[in-house]
Amino acid sequence: MSVTIKGVITISKVAALTLGLKSGDEVAFYQDEKASADWYLKKEKGVKLRQNSAGGMLCNCASVARSLLKSIDKSEKANMMLATEPIEGGFYAIITRAAK
Repeated sequence: MSVTIKGVITISKVAALTLGLKSGDEVAFYQDEKASADWYLKKEKGVKLRQNSAGGMLCNCASVARSLLKSIDKSEKANMMLATEPIEGGFYAIITRAAK
């Protein structure tokens, strides 16, 4: 998954297939209240996904992108992994500790 300061959030083709995401689906992003660098993605009403040219998914949400980048001390963009198994409630962890 990649995030830019301009609000573009991209999910790779492999991650999208693994999580069962397709164009037209909606996802919501959640930040842990106690651990601000911990973020989660959940397939539910939120921002609408569309397919990119590489076969992955992308969406635009500047407020989430900026908050996520700020929480991990990145200024312009970051690449990170997504958990392949959800935790309780269907939340997929965005693995920010390895953000590049």
